Amino acid sequence: MVVITVKMHIDNASEGGLVKRSCQVKALPSVYHSSMPGWVWATLLIACTWSLRPSVAAQQTSHYSGTACHPDCTKRGNCNIEEGRCECPFGFDGPSCGNALLSSCQASATDIPFPWIFFPKNCECYRQAHSFFSCKAGCTPSLYHIAEIRCYEFAGKPPEEQWSAFPEVASDPGVVWRKGAFKEDGVALEVVRWEEGAVTRDLWGRTETALPPSKCPASCSGRGSCVRDQRGAEAVHCVCQKGFAGQTCETATDVLCTNRCSGRGACSQGFCHCSPPWFGAGCTRSLAFPPRENAATSRLKLRIYMYELPANIAFPIALDDNLEDFTGAYLAYMALKDQLVTDDVVRTEDPSEANLFYVPAQVYAYSSNVGSMIPHVQNVIRYINTTYPYWSKHQGRDHVMFISTDKGGCYAPAESRNMIKLTHFGFHARASDDPHGVKPLPLDSAEGCFNPERDVLMPPLHTNGAEAAVRVYADIVAARGVDPGRTTLLLFSGSIREKDPHYSGGSRQALLHLLTALGDPSVSDVIYQEGSVEHYETKLRSSKFCFAPYGSGYGMRLSTAMMHGCIPVVIQDHVVQPFEGEIHYDKFSLRLAHADIPNILPILRAISDEECAHLRLGMARHYTNFIWGPEGTAYNLTMRALRRRASNMWAELYRRKAQEVTRLL
Repeated sequence: MVVITVKMHIDNASEGGLVKRSCQVKALPSVYHSSMPGWVWATLLIACTWSLRPSVAAQQTSHYSGTACHPDCTKRGNCNIEEGRCECPFGFDGPSCGNALLSSCQASATDIPFPWIFFPKNCECYRQAHSFFSCKAGCTPSLYHIAEIRCYEFAGKPPEEQWSAFPEVASDPGVVWRKGAFKEDGVALEVVRWEEGAVTRDLWGRTETALPPSKCPASCSGRGSCVRDQRGAEAVHCVCQKGFAGQTCETATDVLCTNRCSGRGACSQGFCHCSPPWFGAGCTRSLAFPPRENAATSRLKLRIYMYELPANIAFPIALDDNLEDFTGAYLAYMALKDQLVTDDVVRTEDPSEANLFYVPAQVYAYSSNVGSMIPHVQNVIRYINTTYPYWSKHQGRDHVMFISTDKGGCYAPAESRNMIKLTHFGFHARASDDPHGVKPLPLDSAEGCFNPERDVLMPPLHTNGAEAAVRVYADIVAARGVDPGRTTLLLFSGSIREKDPHYSGGSRQALLHLLTALGDPSVSDVIYQEGSVEHYETKLRSSKFCFAPYGSGYGMRLSTAMMHGCIPVVIQDHVVQPFEGEIHYDKFSLRLAHADIPNILPILRAISDEECAHLRLGMARHYTNFIWGPEGTAYNLTMRALRRRASNMWAELYRRKAQEVTRLL
């Protein structure tokens, strides 16, 4: 028998604030030293080495006054005392936010710049935007990556006097109209007649005539663009900038500001101008902590440090195109951030005690649901890697980023490979495993779009029916799950795309073909319809089962079913579901394979009323897992899942360290 002892000596008398420690590793008898497996030695050496790390109790925990900013910083920005940096609104930088980076995208010196392309801007704005966003091949300063632009210039004025103030008279000979496109090396423009230049269009290609603000009621309050649509002269209306609402854009909203600035500042289109000494996202920071080398981090308690990214690196409306596209389904990343900044148990302002680092990128704001996230994600990672020391310590493995696009991490850049990704789409398969898989193929051929041991799959932000769900489940629980009013066997309403075999993995199309072949009366108790159906909420509450496929990426049908007490029938081959591993789907849903579709109706009809009641009671216990905000538990499960991922990460790092030590023995 080999007896192994690890001797540790801890001297509580410290020198210079440091606790003296030592450790020894011995094996008896010595004859066994050479035969002891290398991994045993490696494990002992690592354990001994880690024991020398200072305990959490021994660490310095008090904050300090931080680094002061320029005296004029807080006139326009916030003093980030942790970095000694003035936090400026989007489009500005400098010690007092006096340096305008996109001045020609402003209507005036006090305006916020927006380099959108659907409404004509000053041509100099697009030149500045090309440089600001570091555009290369395929890059356009447009949310939807549309290269074509229309713009104007004021003849005889230098670049510093070229504002994006729409000409009062478009035909004025002092206004030069141009159109062109973004190129890799700049902006290529040609002169056109004003009738061709003063044209705006929406995402779907519908053209409208751009007008000066004075042609609209109240000049759109100086917060929007004036347009006349195809219906004629009477159809003149304001298209408000994000952050404003109303017929004349008269109402400022604070929904774009994290936690609505926590009552400690004023929200201006996504930027919180905080009252000193507050700074950071939502005006929730006021402390700074000195850096501590080799500080110990807890392996048991989740502590997350969130980076304070400059607005010029990540901003919620940096590529605003005057579109009402901030739909709730994609905004779970905002809901999570709102809760994280107020979570004193999990969030830490001291990066030295953090075991995870949250990177608050604005992927949706820079790519929408289907655009390329690559330029933005690369830029954010480049910034944190060159500004802070934490990324390089574990090559980003302890960093977390929310990716809220339709296909989640399918097309995330290689730089983000090690990161923990929070996403809505859990496709996890090699291309050869699934003939109905995601197209084009995910960038990672081995893991697909999602690694279950590293990433976290979360529900989208669901606002349709969330409030009514409380009453729905109160009735279900009171009736012990029995609900005789649900007379429709199966419900689905939405896009089917019969000729697109990869949409939804082919499940929507396969079910359509089955029901079409069966015909009445076999499917008289089934509602399966392309597009929308009338009284959808009522039909959801009168259906036993709801078909829950995915779409071109993640789908909303699972959350919708959960809000209405309709048992989800999930057919999503190779796709992980929200919080799978944290909650048990067999308690409240049916999971079928694509191969089960030909027999789906007999399968559903064979489920007894008692089994349905049991599943509904399970839904009553779990429906809040699909709700964000204080009414739900989606945030709580996210934190629980992140704690598991942190444990997985530490185990992997420990294994790698053991292998390194073994190679040295």
